[in-house]
Amino acid sequence: MIKINPGDLNRRIKIYSYNADDAVSDEAGGFEDVWGTKEGWTHVCDAWASVRPASERAQEYAEKMMVTISHTVLVRYNSAIKSDQSIKYDGRKLDIQTIRNFDESNKYLQLMCIEDTGTEGDVET
Repeated sequence: MIKINPGDLNRRIKIYSYNADDAVSDEAGGFEDVWGTKEGWTHVCDAWASVRPASERAQEYAEKMMVTISHTVLVRYNSAIKSDQSIKYDGRKLDIQTIRNFDESNKYLQLMCIEDTGTEGDVET
C-alpha cells in the first residue's frame, strides 16, 4: 500500500485529448496537431497534481515498458484520464504515456509522461 500526502497535490493541471476529426487539414491528407490552437484539442478536466521530474525508479519502470519518461504526475483517480491525452502544466505540454492505478484502489493515478519540447505556444483555454 502506498502512502500519499494529499497536500503534495499542489499544482493545477489541465488535461486535453486530441481528436483529428476536429482538427484543421494540413492540405496533405492529414491533420495539424497544433498545441497552440483549440483545433483538435478538447479539454477533459482540471486536476490538482504533484508534478515531478521522473525518479530513477520511474525510469526503471519505463525501461521495462520500452518508453522514455521525463515526468511523473500524481492525481486523484479520474476515469476520464487516458494514456493518449496530454497535460498542460505551467505552459508546457506533457504527453501521457502510461497510467498506474495504485493498488487498483481507484484513489490515485500516477501518470508517466514525456515532455513535448517541440510544441509551440500553449493550448488556449
